[in-house]
Amino acid sequence: MFAVAHAPQWRRLEMLAAQRRLTGREADELVHLYRQGATHLSLLRSSAPDPGLVSELSVILVRARARIASPNTLTWATIAAFFTRTIPAALYRIRWWSVVVSAACLLVAAVAGWWMVMNPDVLNTVVTPEEQRYIAEQAFASYYSEYPSASFAALVWTNNAIIAALCVATGITGLYPAQILFSNSLNVGVMWAVMRVQGAEGVFWSLILPHGLLELSCVFVAGAAGMRLFWAWLVPGHRSRAQSLAEEGRTTMVIVVALTIDWPSAASSRASSPGRR
Repeated sequence: MFAVAHAPQWRRLEMLAAQRRLTGREADELVHLYRQGATHLSLLRSSAPDPGLVSELSVILVRARARIASPNTLTWATIAAFFTRTIPAALYRIRWWSVVVSAACLLVAAVAGWWMVMNPDVLNTVVTPEEQRYIAEQAFASYYSEYPSASFAALVWTNNAIIAALCVATGITGLYPAQILFSNSLNVGVMWAVMRVQGAEGVFWSLILPHGLLELSCVFVAGAAGMRLFWAWLVPGHRSRAQSLAEEGRTTMVIVVALTIDWPSAASSRASSPGRR
């Protein structure tokens, strides 16, 4: 009766151990069934030793253990698959979150910037007239031209890596990613208002479009990944919260890697900067 009751679990364990590729959910299931199978084997040996059944289950467990513990060989094909399949799949999975977050952030920036342009007194309270002139004449452009291309790319890389890591690490709270997105959007709106009021709007767009959009896009995607992680915990669906977080966490870590390897793009974009010295 014991064997009949648990035979489906053993067959499922055997099938997963023999399967060439496993999804995140299937890998978790494999580990769970392996632990159950080890308990069943112990019970069989102690209470009702059946040599044939014990041998069959032992073979299944050995195969499952080998599958769980076997190291993955790092090859060029594996690396290529990571860049051509794993990263695009992870970014595709959060595509709508990224679109919604980007649209919301751009709306916040547009509304904040236009409101400050229409209310100069408020803008002067946030940024003094002297600071506005300094930003328009020197500070804004110097951010993109002060350092050589490689140094600027390193700064972008470091900034993206820190933001992505923080959004993931605190994503389950849902608060920090939202705060990062809001503050960045507000800063963009304030900078646009300053440059427009000071008559340097052309400089703003000539620098923010080819260079700033790279950083902003990374912030938007990182924030979207963090917010989705929070949503996975809040609304796990048919999964347990632990399973939901584990599956979403794996995808989010891939996104962190993707966001921290974009610095070569920053370097090539930076090299053509009109303000580069």
